[in-house]
Amino acid sequence: MHSKLNYLVLSFIILVCVNCKKPVSVDYKIFGTLSDSQSNDPISGAYLVLSAQILDAGTFNNSYQTLESVSTDSNGYFEFNIEKQTFNSIKVTFEKQLFFSGEVIFSPESVDPKSGLEVLESLDPMAFVNLNLRNISPINEQDELAFRYISAYFPDCICCNNDFRYFDGMDVDTVISCAVVGNSQLDYNYIVTKGGGSSNLQGGEFIESFQTVEIEINY
Repeated sequence: MHSKLNYLVLSFIILVCVNCKKPVSVDYKIFGTLSDSQSNDPISGAYLVLSAQILDAGTFNNSYQTLESVSTDSNGYFEFNIEKQTFNSIKVTFEKQLFFSGEVIFSPESVDPKSGLEVLESLDPMAFVNLNLRNISPINEQDELAFRYISAYFPDCICCNNDFRYFDGMDVDTVISCAVVGNSQLDYNYIVTKGGGSSNLQGGEFIESFQTVEIEINY
């Protein structure tokens, strides 16, 4: 009798365990493509990091915690699959050599539970400009060169912008190097003041992506 009872109890336990299901983990799927902003070509081999502000001890940490990193494939495609947690915001950063870095920030509510969130991002390609300035015919210390770029975009270079910069004196001989968005027109304006007179001049260069252009201004 006891043997039969033990058999029934054991059978019940096995049946219950077989029907036990592990909690189904819910993932956030963030996917998309990364392309060149100027050519629209896919960017392969880019390094992407997904991070989030996570609920910790009842409050959200202001800093972003890294959750996963991936690289884009030959078609610029990427995909993250992360376990759902209590997030305040999610961030994806994009890095690739010879491109200006980028990032996107979005709320967890924008991620569809079934289809996920598609992110279409582009990065600006770099090009480089060396501005060579030389006062080759000095008159006196009142010599002045005022130079500015007119239509340039320098995403990560504080020292380079579209404001006038002034170079005074007889001994000006300098090179200013900047990274600029490639495959774009770089126009500039400069004013030379010497001996009480001024000359207002302009120039321009088309800079292909990943190339270096030399601008020579001898005055």
